[in-house]
Amino acid sequence: MEQFRSQVSLRRFPSSALERERVSSAADLLRRHPAHLAGTDGISYETATTLRVAAEQMEACTRQQVTIDLTASTDPSITDLLTSVKTVFDLRVQLAGAKADLQ
Repeated sequence: MEQFRSQVSLRRFPSSALERERVSSAADLLRRHPAHLAGTDGISYETATTLRVAAEQMEACTRQQVTIDLTASTDPSITDLLTSVKTVFDLRVQLAGAKADLQ
């Protein structure tokens, strides 16, 4: 949102309207359709669409740059993540086996 704010003058940025809709982050923008935001007094459909595009660009940029160090054994969330990945992998193997059994 700060990135969008820097491109639009503060006088034109719909801060109060976004606050009324409880939008305080790019993630909040991604959860809302531009038409929903455009229904808010103070936000045009064009502005809502621009906000959505900015949030999508931020998400894409973040996804490209984020890395997770799976060797960081001191972080308990890494263990949870690896367990989840293994569970998904095991399910895929089971499904592949079930498909092979059906053929």
